Amino acid sequence: MIFRLSSFVLLLFIISVSNSYAKSKLIPGYIITLSNDTLDGYIEYNRWKHTPLEVLFKESINGTGLYYSPKTISEFSIEGEVYRSAIIKVDLSSYKTSELSSSPDFQFIIDTAFLQAIILGDKELYYMKDSTNKENFYIKKDSGYEWLMYKRFVKTVGSKEQVLSNNNYIGQLLIYLEDCSSLNSVLSITTYDLKSLAKVFYYYYECTNSKIDYREKEDKHKVFFWLN
Repeated sequence: MIFRLSSFVLLLFIISVSNSYAKSKLIPGYIITLSNDTLDGYIEYNRWKHTPLEVLFKESINGTGLYYSPKTISEFSIEGEVYRSAIIKVDLSSYKTSELSSSPDFQFIIDTAFLQAIILGDKELYYMKDSTNKENFYIKKDSGYEWLMYKRFVKTVGSKEQVLSNNNYIGQLLIYLEDCSSLNSVLSITTYDLKSLAKVFYYYYECTNSKIDYREKEDKHKVFFWLN
């Protein structure tokens, strides 16, 4: 009887903890308004699986929150992460093998979105994962953000259908990071993913002996405040 009661109490505890983690959390952070004012407070964090379309910001834990989109603020930050609003090209092509088109041409629209900063400094790399889990990367040029162009497509060769890729981003990076003459060897083995592209930028900064102002940290220790 005692064993059964202990098991029941343990089960209730596990359910309680699970429900707690299902709640939203508030993380200390800031937003920067369109008039360049920085407001410190708390940002609701929901363990984002993709780049958020908007964020809930509170100036105090128990205060009233407001939702902000890329069109209403220029930047926000939570511990270890920086997001900036940007007018960008968004690729409409599917990345799923079963849905690939037969054309290598790009299909995109112009949109305003948050981009997560990966590396900031003289040369900058940004990242965005959309609601379909498709990943896109951007570089900062002058006052704008340039999409690193990449597309997978299918082509029939003989009697077989092959998956090929339009790797336009390689040429873009060669121009963008031209101050490093030995970058060609690195780009020849670079793939269109976060880890590989970040390595290119780390190589560039070491090659040019430049300073990285900010780098996104993989290991983040956030302080959470549970919302009731």
